[in-house]
Amino acid sequence: VIPDDFRGPEVALLARNMAGEAGIIDPAAIGRALADEPFTSPSLDGDPEDSALQRYKKVWHCCLKFGVPAPQPRE
Repeated sequence: VIPDDFRGPEVALLARNMAGEAGIIDPAAIGRALADEPFTSPSLDGDPEDSALQRYKKVWHCCLKFGVPAPQPRE
């Protein structure tokens, strides 16, 4: 669960929508979701706060802060 006050309610909602029924967000899920966004090249000066790249980067921050490691396959 991502709290609304960590990176804002928009980011928490985006993360919940991205997780879907499985409730899992990983790099692949972020990539799939971002693939549906219109492409804009990253800016060397920093991307606008309301850009898709910034929103998805903030979802990644949430994964780092609140996530748990994925189970490792048994050998």
